[in-house]
Amino acid sequence: MIEENFIRFLSSAFPSVPVYSFFIPEDAPSPAFCIENAGYGVAVARYNNKNVSNRTIKLTVSSKNVSDIYNDLDLRKYIENTNTVGELTVLGMKINTFSDNFVPELKIYERTYNVSVKLTETQTNLGD
Repeated sequence: MIEENFIRFLSSAFPSVPVYSFFIPEDAPSPAFCIENAGYGVAVARYNNKNVSNRTIKLTVSSKNVSDIYNDLDLRKYIENTNTVGELTVLGMKINTFSDNFVPELKIYERTYNVSVKLTETQTNLGD
């Protein structure tokens, strides 16, 4: 499952930042990550006798400190220079778009990235 592998991927580089799925609780520590599976391509190619698929992950960084949001060079480099996500082999990963948000009631800054992942899959992880 790509979500589990993506959680391990983020946790290995940023062990002090918790990673949540689908939403970040209001009482979460700052900063925090949230991931959502945002879809996958239907076309399948082949590479070294394995299926190649395209996935999109929505990654949100949430923090009470605006500098955690805007100083994202380490996160960007980590995402775009990787060749594995957990146990999955990555052929390419890039940030397509991002958007910023401020939640005044909670004084929380958020940046949400749309990350494209091209990876090889075996029959055991197809459809996850």
